[in-house]
Amino acid sequence: MLFRSQRLDVLKHLFFCQHLTDDERAKVLSYVHEQKAAAGQTIVRQNEPGHDLFLIVQGSLDVWVDGARVNTLGPGGHFGEIALVSGQSRSATVVAREPVRLFRLGRDDFFDLSRRDQRVAVKMLWAFAQTLATRVTDLSRLVAQKKPVR
Repeated sequence: MLFRSQRLDVLKHLFFCQHLTDDERAKVLSYVHEQKAAAGQTIVRQNEPGHDLFLIVQGSLDVWVDGARVNTLGPGGHFGEIALVSGQSRSATVVAREPVRLFRLGRDDFFDLSRRDQRVAVKMLWAFAQTLATRVTDLSRLVAQKKPVR
């Protein structure tokens, strides 16, 4: 388990917390749960319910969609923001490629944080929106490249 100061430093470098002040990161930290996983361990499964956002502190994970590996995530990476915000089933299976340390933020915890400090929640939601916008843009480019020319 990381010391509080180490955990705060990790949050400082994560995309979702980059716009937060030190005091705001300390508030978020009270809602974050540290989790470890061994190599080969499944963190989330595609189509299963989920409500947690995961932030990768150490190690790497593979992301699988319909049995195909589509991405590898490392320190500073994240997954689960769609489930956190919408409560939709998981869109991918995520498996530890090596031993990993994760920070987990649950949906109920995020809602509680947003009730207590809307400023922090808005800053985090803005970061979520930026991430999702980037993913949609990237996917649109991929789809456009695969379309036949008419």
